[in-house]
Amino acid sequence: MNVKELVGRCAQEVLKLSLDEGLDALDKQRAYGNALIECVRRHFLKKCVPDEVGYNPLERVYWAKKKVLPTYDVWGGKVEEEVVILKFDWCPQDVEGEIERLKKEEVAFCFIDWETQKALEDELQKYVCLDCNEHKNTPALMCWRASYMEEKSPIEEWNEVARKLRKEWEEERKAWEREKAQREDEKREKLLKGEAYVVSVFCVMNDKKITKFYYLERQNGKLVLKVPKWLAGHVIGKGGQRIKRLQEFLGERVYIETYDDVAPRKIELSFGW
Repeated sequence: MNVKELVGRCAQEVLKLSLDEGLDALDKQRAYGNALIECVRRHFLKKCVPDEVGYNPLERVYWAKKKVLPTYDVWGGKVEEEVVILKFDWCPQDVEGEIERLKKEEVAFCFIDWETQKALEDELQKYVCLDCNEHKNTPALMCWRASYMEEKSPIEEWNEVARKLRKEWEEERKAWEREKAQREDEKREKLLKGEAYVVSVFCVMNDKKITKFYYLERQNGKLVLKVPKWLAGHVIGKGGQRIKRLQEFLGERVYIETYDDVAPRKIELSFGW
């Protein structure tokens, strides 16, 4: 098998796809990359009746095994058999009957030797950034994903699309960072004016569910946060980390003033910075 020719042919097919305009540039890169991997994968799938079908009551899934030799994973470790999850069934009524039925159904298995898989990995990485951090007992061809498109492939059309989408994504990222900075500036201004809460507390007091909000106040030129004693530790945080983050965000020191108050039985906090 000519792996370079196979991957190149699949890449040409993938470039003909029309993607959803609602996707951002990075999602389009992933979509092209995953379509390429799926196109290649189809050449190594074979439908056949499984050697064995079982049911795992702990995970509540039906699985099938087919002896696939030789098959290897991307780390070079030999995989003696492939396990395929056939279906999830949270309320199985007739497990034995379902197993017998599934034994007669064809399942798509991946048949590939180590040399071909390694050659495919090397060639595909010219087109996409391969990502496979899970399914370690499954042949890598089955669990490869694309993080984004590469631009060092043998096909210039692919490289051109990759460069275009990479540039678009960089512009989208910068626009997102500008919007984020603007939102943070607006939130900072509201906090300094006491128009946004610093911490809100959902709690149960006297068997009633209530939400309390605490705001910064400007007193004699200082920023002051008045909270009950039972809440002060939460606001300050372990080692003062939380109050430090607030002060860094505001660019100004915050003084905590406490007062006596009955602590609630249950609290859930959310912070407004």
